[in-house]
Amino acid sequence: MSTATTQGRPKLIWLFFMHRHGDRSPLNMGPKDKYNDVKYWPEGFGNLDNAGRLRMYKLGKFIRKRYCHFLTDSFREVYSRSSDVDRCVESSQAVLAGLYPPDKSRFKWTNELNWVPAPVHTVPAPDDYILNEAGKEYVEAINREIQLIKQGERVKRLYEDSVIERELLERELGYDFSSFYKFKCTYSTLDIEEKAGLQMPNWYTPELKKRLYQFAGISFALAGGGTERLQQLRCGHLLDDIIQRMQLASVNGPRLVAKSDFQQPTNAPSEVDDRKAVHYSTHDSIMAAVLESLRINDPPIPPGFGSTFFIELYVDVDHEDHPVSDKYLKILYMDDTESENPVEKVLPNCKLDAQGRLTLSSFVEYVRHLIPADNLLNKPK
Repeated sequence: MSTATTQGRPKLIWLFFMHRHGDRSPLNMGPKDKYNDVKYWPEGFGNLDNAGRLRMYKLGKFIRKRYCHFLTDSFREVYSRSSDVDRCVESSQAVLAGLYPPDKSRFKWTNELNWVPAPVHTVPAPDDYILNEAGKEYVEAINREIQLIKQGERVKRLYEDSVIERELLERELGYDFSSFYKFKCTYSTLDIEEKAGLQMPNWYTPELKKRLYQFAGISFALAGGGTERLQQLRCGHLLDDIIQRMQLASVNGPRLVAKSDFQQPTNAPSEVDDRKAVHYSTHDSIMAAVLESLRINDPPIPPGFGSTFFIELYVDVDHEDHPVSDKYLKILYMDDTESENPVEKVLPNCKLDAQGRLTLSSFVEYVRHLIPADNLLNKPK
């Protein structure tokens, strides 16, 4: 479809949102950290806690409020997929609970519980090239890129700028900073301890916290997308998946199958199917990779719990609801869920149309170099 000369009204036809999981207990703790004991973390290490459940439930309610004129009361309009890790699966379920409350709808199945079970799809982590960084056929290639980054100027500068902070953390917590990954781990752990209401040491000052936040942002940026090849490995398949879904999206929305096939084996969705909304639950590493790949993370920040990436897909329509423009999109990012304030992002040096809009075709060209050309594209994802 060519860009229209007829004026029309914008119509939202498809929505994508992907978030980091909610608040969790620590994953990586220094050997001298006095809270490095499971007695302080009743959920166990690395698991979603009550604050995380509440955060994600509220995120779902916010998305419902923001898109109330687009979404219906049926969770069947959304395709939900999660990284196959407990905290991500639980987060996606909490979001769906807030997004699709069964109040006064056909989904109200009991008065005892104002909740409706909604499907969340997963792929085993070693086979997941969209929402988990553990895809087994990419492990060696990712490790090679990380080694290249370790030898680069940005890591050298990071270590030079953090001498005082590293010496302090090595002395007090026993951290080993042999890898720049540890910068994101140290900030995350201390932040979790503080949010959990534990007594923090006197040396953990607001200034130190600010510095660690900056170092963590750099660490995430380097680990997520420090090279173009790493960006491709981390989120090339994710971008390819999103593009295919946007290309499929119809101005009239998805159509239900009119008749059932005899002995239909399953009604599970295909990998890329006709839904009006797509919901992905993932990790900070993937969020950081997407931000770096799209070059919208300057200065780099560590993705917060529940941080959410939105894509709104539009088309202009006439008075009869016929499309009169190419598809175009808006990209938004919300790092702090409590702010409930997604910020629209502009892709640097990306060609826009005459109305200053990001067309789907321009977006495809912008990320084309990141879409993998290997045979993984033809495999189940």
